[in-house]
Amino acid sequence: MQFQTQPFVSIMLAITYAVTLVACGGSSSRTDNDDSACITVYEPVCALSEVNGQYRYQTFGNRCVANLDSAEISFEAECGALEDNVSEASQAVIVHESVDQLPENSSGVTVLESEISQDVAQLTVEHSGGCGEHRFDLHVAPPFMESWPLQINARLTHETEDTCEALIITDVSIDLQPLKNLYHKSYDSESGEIQIPHVGLYQF
Repeated sequence: MQFQTQPFVSIMLAITYAVTLVACGGSSSRTDNDDSACITVYEPVCALSEVNGQYRYQTFGNRCVANLDSAEISFEAECGALEDNVSEASQAVIVHESVDQLPENSSGVTVLESEISQDVAQLTVEHSGGCGEHRFDLHVAPPFMESWPLQINARLTHETEDTCEALIITDVSIDLQPLKNLYHKSYDSESGEIQIPHVGLYQF
């Protein structure tokens, strides 16, 4: 007597696959280019997330979980003292672990004006475009350069798929609290001054 085991095995594999995806936050309809299923490895990131109409710093278990929440990742670690802090901006300065991790400055971008108010850097930048969306990020990395005031390495990056060549102006707001938090941890001081390239003097 011969048994047909293949359908049973296929069903069990499908059930196991679905349960695995649900445990990781995904769905059984996942395709190869769908990143909605997150692994459960704890590699915390601190990110700026919109909560009840406010932007707050929250710790996420890993980058995938933060991306699912559309959170703006600032650095790779738990938020610590920044946890649940409110920001007036929707994106945060990106803090890298070392200078060699910093990207190159984007070309074709000119900072026309800069101002810092309530821990938010407000930049007015001039660049080419006019037919698409543009994203600007401020990247920083330790160590602080010992001078008066202190300085830090910083890069301003520009990402877009806009191929138009008109000269346009964009206002950018970036929260600097993670940089202040880095200063606090480095110098155990609540107040200080940091000279930031592209931005200016940050006093707190």
